[in-house]
Parts: sequence; C-alpha cells; structure tokens
Amino acid sequence: MKGIDISPYQGNVNFQDVKNSGVEIVYIKATEGKTYVADTLRDYYNQAKSVGLKVGFYHFLRANAMQDEVNNLINATAGLSVDCKYAIDCEVDLGQSPQQITNNVSSFFDLMKGQGKECVLYTYTSFLNEYINLSTIADIPIWIANYGTNQPSVPNMVEWQYSEHGSVAGINGDYDLDQFDEGIYIGNTSTNYAAIQETAVTGGNNTIITIQKQLNTLLKKGLMIDGLEGPQTDSTIKEFQSAMGLTLYYEVNSLQFLGAS
Repeated sequence: MKGIDISPYQGNVNFQDVKNSGVEIVYIKATEGKTYVADTLRDYYNQAKSVGLKVGFYHFLRANAMQDEVNNLINATAGLSVDCKYAIDCEVDLGQSPQQITNNVSSFFDLMKGQGKECVLYTYTSFLNEYINLSTIADIPIWIANYGTNQPSVPNMVEWQYSEHGSVAGINGDYDLDQFDEGIYIGNTSTNYAAIQETAVTGGNNTIITIQKQLNTLLKKGLMIDGLEGPQTDSTIKEFQSAMGLTLYYEVNSLQFLGAS
C-alpha cells in the first residue's frame, strides 16, 4: 500500500489530489518531546479523513521522561480516531547511549500499550544498527527508512520508507515515499516482507519515474512520482498512446513513445 508522511513543513496540502494519485495512508506529525504539538495536526487530520484516507500519527522522540512525552502525544491526539499504529520517530541520539535510547523506545512503547495504544518504531537503518538493541525491542513492529532499491533485512518490518524525494499532486516539494504492509493497521499483526518488497523494490524503477514525470507534464495527471508501475500509471500511458495514435504497447526500458532519448 502506498503511503506518505507529512509535517508542517509541507504547508497546504490538497488531500483529494493526494488520494487521487494512489496514496492510501497518510502519517501526520503530531508531537515532539514533551511540549511541542504540530500546528497542522488537526487540520491535516480532518482533511485526510474527509476524503477517506487512512491516518496515523507520529511522535518525534527526544530525551525527556518518557511518561511526559507519551502524555504529550495522547493529549494532542485526544478524540481523534486513527487507523494506523502510532509511530515512535527515533532518529537522533542527543548525546544518549545506545542503552538509554533503547530503553526510551521500549518505555514509550510500553506506556502507550498501557493506554491501549499500539505503536511502531520509525528509524533509519544506520541509526537502528548503531543505537538500538533489537533483542530488547523484539515485540515492536518497525518502520524502516532505507533509501534505494535494496530492501533492508529488519525483523518485524511493517513499512519501508524507500525515498525522501517523492512528488505528487496536492503537495508542493518533496515528501517521503512509503510502502506499507497490512501490519501497520491497528489490530493487525502481519509483517509481510514479500508484499513490501514486491511493491517497493521491484516497482522502484528509475525509468518509470521518468515516464511518470513526463506524463504529468504532458497530460497534467498528477501521477505519484514513485517508480511503481501501478494501474494509474499503466492506464495513463495507454491514454497517451491512444491520443497520439500509437500502438497500445510499451516497454518500461524504452521511453521512445514519449519522445525521450
């Protein structure tokens, strides 16, 4: 499943356009540390829900007492119904030891669980390897950021953020590209490596990215620039070919039907 994660950095977002581009899940920055609350939190939430997108929230972990940080997230999102597990965004060490960071993640997870809230850990592969003891957090699903075409081997992975340079109608500038497994949903324990790999690795094709950009320029379709040969990209290619009187056939390795060299 295609997903994106957004924060106040994205500014105004047209969520209907985002959904029309094929996005199914939107993660919204909610909080950071023990006091910060994103000023776009509820506006983004209301708009995303209004067009039928699945929603999750993420909290950027700092180095405070974990109860204070959990309280900030719970208070900020009170009354809001989420579809996806809350994400613990842990990607800076702040002078802490690997043991301290691991304990923080584990404590945040347990405190949220005590409130009936399911969580995943979001982090980068390099940070995970250097600062987090996987054996201590073996029960925590993981959303891993690892940019490129090689899927990382991480236990309990339910999501792969495979690019930070996505482009889609409805959002100005770059945003992160994610592929989700069903295990990202509240109450679902799936961790399907194969499903994530099939959609993110096999589909993350630079040639398709070029095709999608050209189609957006020519037809103003607002395709997601993700390198995935999905049904919307396929149908738009055929629409272009039909309009140009071309044979309704193309090969991903050839861009000549778009006039590319």
